[in-house]
Amino acid sequence: MKPLHIAFDIALLATLATVGLGTLGWWRDQEDSQLRMIATAAAVQTIQTHVSMESTLGGAQLNSDGFPSSIDPRWFEGGTPLNRLAPEGAPWVELAARDEVDRVHPKQMSFSGGRHAMFWYNPTKGVVRARVPEQASDLRMKETYSAANGIATDAD
Repeated sequence: MKPLHIAFDIALLATLATVGLGTLGWWRDQEDSQLRMIATAAAVQTIQTHVSMESTLGGAQLNSDGFPSSIDPRWFEGGTPLNRLAPEGAPWVELAARDEVDRVHPKQMSFSGGRHAMFWYNPTKGVVRARVPEQASDLRMKETYSAANGIATDAD
């Protein structure tokens, strides 16, 4: 074999290896992202189920709307459910602000630079929602938010 041919073959193999490893890394990132999304959706359902149980059984202090005034971490054996999409150190649950009491979705769906909690709870409606990382577009934000919360994509 000629030296130029050998150099070309080596360059081609290096390029193919780089592309292959890059594709494998991308695939693993996508799989990890999907698993974190599924875990977050399960956490929302777990918290929502406990809110419903406490409302029905009356075990927690209920507000005038018949829902727990807050979410108590002691409801959860084995630790509190976590939003796996949240940045490390994010607060756990944020109660709806006064101007959000009529809403079923928070005004701010994303963590917005870590300024918001993993989950949003509206005790007036008994609704729990997970916040999501900021996305490149509003459409992608709504899709991610909807998937994390197990809802239709027409969030208000």
